[in-house]
Amino acid sequence: KESQLGGQARYAALAAHKEGMQTLLDYQQREAGQYGIEIQLGKAVDLSVVEEIKPDVVIIATGATPILPQIPGINLPNVFQAQEILESPEKAGSKVVVVGGGLVGLETAETLAEQGKDVTVLEMLPQIGADLGYTSNLSIFESLEKLGVKIETGTKVTQISDKAVSATKGESAKEYSADTVILAVGSKPNSTLIDELNGKVKVLPIGDCVQPRKVIEAIHDGYLFARNI
Repeated sequence: KESQLGGQARYAALAAHKEGMQTLLDYQQREAGQYGIEIQLGKAVDLSVVEEIKPDVVIIATGATPILPQIPGINLPNVFQAQEILESPEKAGSKVVVVGGGLVGLETAETLAEQGKDVTVLEMLPQIGADLGYTSNLSIFESLEKLGVKIETGTKVTQISDKAVSATKGESAKEYSADTVILAVGSKPNSTLIDELNGKVKVLPIGDCVQPRKVIEAIHDGYLFARNI
């Protein structure tokens, strides 16, 4: 339904040192063109569209949507999802708090720190990078330290204002000044189309609309399901 292909991987390719992701997307698009796959951009799919096409099977790869935590101040204009900032980094001010220390949050923090921003990452868990591999951990941790990114673990955000983020760490309360707050607290499956089509046509959900994971799992799903149709 978007004007460009790539989904979440398109945003990942915008992060610092992720040029390889764009290379992968370019390759996949070239392959699709080579094999004559029809691609329609800017077209949302619902039951009426499927009934018009009358397919034998519908593979649903609608991905995931970012989680919006229930925090006072979450809808303020200085609060953004990480994907928005990766696509339009000029929206970020000079003093940034990133809420969430997983892969997306850390890559966003690194990208902005390389642009000279003052960046602090707040993570609820006892450690950051829980969803990173060992090699990735070493690389990005070294980079964040070199860039002066401040990391606070075991820290739960309780409120956001236009100038600061309030949080608790154990029994202590603390305030972090920020003109920009970036959310990177995970994603949830976008299963709306699955529910709409179930029982009306053969449906095969793949990728993040089943469970948010990494790009290798999405590619693996696509390969196996296509082979088995």
